[in-house]
Amino acid sequence: MSGLKVTLRPIAVMGMVLFTSPMVGRGGPPHGEDVVVGRSGAGQLATEVPVPGPHELPPVNLGIHGWALADPGLLNLAGDEPGKDFFTLGAGAIVNLELVSVDPALKVWSEGFGSVLTAPGQSFIVGGSVFDYHPMYHIDSDDPAFDPATEIYSVMLRLFDSGATGYAPSEPFTLTFTPVPEPATGLLFVLGLLGVLGPRKRHGARRLR
Repeated sequence: MSGLKVTLRPIAVMGMVLFTSPMVGRGGPPHGEDVVVGRSGAGQLATEVPVPGPHELPPVNLGIHGWALADPGLLNLAGDEPGKDFFTLGAGAIVNLELVSVDPALKVWSEGFGSVLTAPGQSFIVGGSVFDYHPMYHIDSDDPAFDPATEIYSVMLRLFDSGATGYAPSEPFTLTFTPVPEPATGLLFVLGLLGVLGPRKRHGARRLR
């Protein structure tokens, strides 16, 4: 991202969103795969993470480099679930997403790319009592700490309330991600396998005669 003006980043990433995957942003997976946010009866923020991962991130090369996707999102609980001690958020809540820990080169961007979480303790606002929020999870191949041998990236997050409701912070939750090879790379890999396996099959056939 050297030399890239911050003001150009949202435009570049908008192009990335349009051209990398139909699952980016609010047109992404059903809410059953999002992190659902509510509270406990004792007044602590709570989460339901039905699909912790690893989530596949497609390659990007438009303004930011590496792999990125705006899913899973964060969605407020729509109705009370007393059997799970899981209740809707009250009016006046202001839910923030905070970074607890993260693997090198993995970044969590806010919607609109105004903020990025790269170090423990950093946070940004997700919404009030009603929200459908989609951060951008980004494996940055330009990051000096990027290791191409890494297959699974992990981020630990938690939520806290800065609003009038004053809910206690949630327990940390973890999401994992894996970079999906570019189609050309995947094709070369398959062709390489065919090249290796092909002669072995022919030799085996001759032995059977």
